Amino acid sequence: MHTAAVRRDEYVDKEMDKQHERLIHHRHKIEMMYGRISVLEEENFEKRALIDSMADKLCHCRASPRLVGSGTREEPFAMDDELEYEGSPNSYHSTPVSTPPSEAPLPILTLGRPC
Repeated sequence: MHTAAVRRDEYVDKEMDKQHERLIHHRHKIEMMYGRISVLEEENFEKRALIDSMADKLCHCRASPRLVGSGTREEPFAMDDELEYEGSPNSYHSTPVSTPPSEAPLPILTLGRPC
């Protein structure tokens, strides 16, 4: 009876040691994942700041263009309608033309304090 109790205690000790090793292994993995999450959160914060700084430069059109078609060779994607900008006709404006350098007036530089 004594030897059976000793064998059972040895078995329990081995199982407890295995569970302790698993616990250490999982704790190490959790600590690694926490470090990775911290890095990702920092990168996410930087990306949000970058996006926020660009938000005022984005188009705030009321209606976005829509794609029609199934995207297949027979029916490729196409724009539902032409882009229309508020306050402008349906076509693009011609580009502004500047005067050639030979005809442009030269600025007059004066000495003294700036205005």
